[in-house]
Amino acid sequence: MSETPPASAEGSSPATAGTGSSGAQGASGTQTVAHNSTYNPGTYKDILNFEGDTPGLGVFSLPQEKPKKKVTVEVFRDTMYDKVASLTPECANIIQKTLRDLTIDPRATLSKKMPRDLTTEEEKSKNAVRRNDLLLKEHVKQGFDLEKNLSTLCSIILGQCTEGLKTQLKTDAEFNRKVEGGAFAWLLNRISEVSSGITSTTYAWESYDNAIANFIGTRQKDNEDVEHYVKRFEGARDRLCLAGGEHILSSPKFIDSANRSDPAVIKQQQEEYMSYLVIKGAHKKRSNYLARDLQNRMHLGIDEFPKTMAQARDILSVKQFSATSDSNGGRGGGRGGGSSGRGRGRGPGGRWTNGRGTGGRGTGNNNSNSGSEVHFMQIGTVLQQAIAKGDIIDTNWILLDTGSTSNGFCNKELISNIRKCNEDEKLKIIANGSGSL
Repeated sequence: MSETPPASAEGSSPATAGTGSSGAQGASGTQTVAHNSTYNPGTYKDILNFEGDTPGLGVFSLPQEKPKKKVTVEVFRDTMYDKVASLTPECANIIQKTLRDLTIDPRATLSKKMPRDLTTEEEKSKNAVRRNDLLLKEHVKQGFDLEKNLSTLCSIILGQCTEGLKTQLKTDAEFNRKVEGGAFAWLLNRISEVSSGITSTTYAWESYDNAIANFIGTRQKDNEDVEHYVKRFEGARDRLCLAGGEHILSSPKFIDSANRSDPAVIKQQQEEYMSYLVIKGAHKKRSNYLARDLQNRMHLGIDEFPKTMAQARDILSVKQFSATSDSNGGRGGGRGGGSSGRGRGRGPGGRWTNGRGTGGRGTGNNNSNSGSEVHFMQIGTVLQQAIAKGDIIDTNWILLDTGSTSNGFCNKELISNIRKCNEDEKLKIIANGSGSL
């Protein structure tokens, strides 16, 4: 992480067309910029094209602002998790732990690593004293390194906020003290609240109602991958909890009376409910109407609904990968009968067109707007893994696909050199059905 000077009290941003005349108005924090006639957050075009001080990280904004690069706090945390890996190992581990769980205090994590005091016997040993002195010096150095990077991280986060959002954040009486103290977890939580419309100037029941509607109504978009959809769903869940609606994630009706106060049981029920909502909100066609099929099997007394978010993510990934390969396959099929057989082919657009078969060989139009045709015959056997009730395929299995240019891994610990692609990079895979991704 590069060293960035701490943000100034007023800050600066490419989306700024004018400077607000007020920031935080004392400890009460009751006055907001919404009624300040001199405040100008920038033109619509400025906000639309706003990329922050560090392009590529995504930006935060007020609910009514719509920058192209807007991201949720959850997606930003994932991005920063990889960025901080370039720090010293000890500092990187501490910050990454807090990025995973914003309730963890990075300073408390470091303090647990402080060398213990020497015993009376150990103090008599010069080697033990010398070794302990070196450990203490290293611990102090790590403390300075952590403080510097916490301050830098706060500056980076603020640099990705629109001017309107920064001005709203500064109305919090704790803002200056927290930011100067490098409390980036607090800052990210506040950004999550304000960017979701949960502020002291918003009617609490309106925020509550909107958070519930947003959580229940989260749906996968047409071109959205499973990972991004699940991250967006988890962001909606976090906003629901911020608005005070965490209790709707579980119901005492579905828990035995003896276990209703058991946190582990409650957490398990919350996971089960959220995994159901993720399946329900998945793109119907791309997931091959998975929710409907699971419900139909439930009517037969077979419960195959996922019980955890990890299971839901895995099932959707497999289903939607299969659906993508199928619709992009450019398949043609002919039914025998010499030259009189007729077949239908489906191309990258997923559209079926008629083709004439010759000796059982199908001719299908690949619908690629080029007018070209695909002629092929494919004979094979499909093997399907039998999955026990409530179980999933072993994550340590490796798919060695001899009919494809790629193999499949589920457990990332089995491979190395994992890296993210840039937005302009594309991964091309030739799959068994002549499709490509």
